[in-house]
Amino acid sequence: KINNELEFKKKIEWDNLIILKDKVQELNGIEKLVFFEHLLAQKEITNLVEVAGCSRRTLQRVKKNLMVKLKNALKN
Repeated sequence: KINNELEFKKKIEWDNLIILKDKVQELNGIEKLVFFEHLLAQKEITNLVEVAGCSRRTLQRVKKNLMVKLKNALKN
């Protein structure tokens, strides 16, 4: 039972982490690179071009699609 607003927020955050953990396992290699290196480690997209082996524009597109994918996972 949730007794207060803080406990409710913590439960929501925990649930979101579980959802994201499961979703990350479904990502392809380039999506994982963007997720871990850019979104979490906050490395610039331009610094990931060489590692990813594709253009900055492609990485930006992957990021955009990844954000939509993660947002939809959290909505459900």
